[in-house]
Amino acid sequence: MFNETTFENILVAFVTAVFTPPQNVSVTLEEFNLTTWTSVLSATTFTNSSSVNTTILENIETRTGFTAFIPNDAALLGFDIGSLESNETNLLTVVQNHVSGDYLPCTL
Repeated sequence: MFNETTFENILVAFVTAVFTPPQNVSVTLEEFNLTTWTSVLSATTFTNSSSVNTTILENIETRTGFTAFIPNDAALLGFDIGSLESNETNLLTVVQNHVSGDYLPCTL
């Protein structure tokens, strides 16, 4: 499906086929056993544009037209995810660096 190479500590993947869109974010996270990222996306709550309190995972669950670069659990082994979850501003910054879309909150 794709060719890959490593440059320093970065994996570069070249897509050589058409991707099939996933059913939704939760199914995709579960399918690839991305438990840490599921925790990250579920940890932050904010008030959405409809004035409803929601998590980032709930917010992007029904969205289309976004791109997500989601690290696998192995990539996060040396990272203290608990310290990130306790600081929602930093957590939101990390999520915004991995998920594109104008529907994520700019601030909590």
